[in-house]
Amino acid sequence: MQNLPAKPVAMRDFGPANNYGDGTVSFQLNRRDGQSLAVSCPITELADIINYFCQFARQVTPEAATELAQGGPHLFAPVPVDDLGIGPTLDPERTVLVVALGGFHLALSVPNTQLAEFGPALAQTVTTLSASRDQRN
Repeated sequence: MQNLPAKPVAMRDFGPANNYGDGTVSFQLNRRDGQSLAVSCPITELADIINYFCQFARQVTPEAATELAQGGPHLFAPVPVDDLGIGPTLDPERTVLVVALGGFHLALSVPNTQLAEFGPALAQTVTTLSASRDQRN
């Protein structure tokens, strides 16, 4: 096992987010021991912070993910999207899915094969969800 530093106190949640209107936002990290840390950053760096958490999540092993899944359902934290787009990347095997969130854009690189499979499933789901609730099959 690696020589790791002592494990810090676990995070409980995030505190309120504030937009200062000058291109910066702040939020608070709350710990389980009652301590907290206030953080501010430019809005343009939020995509980097999200990318960091996404890359960090990739470090979870399949075994650990299975253990988490067996502990019960996890609650999703849906992020409201302001706009959505799609476009080419430099890699012909991938497509970029762009999501506008507040003052920045988050670009997700998706393999074309997965996007091709996702398209029909998305169309079917949207059709089902948008059907009138009074309509009977």
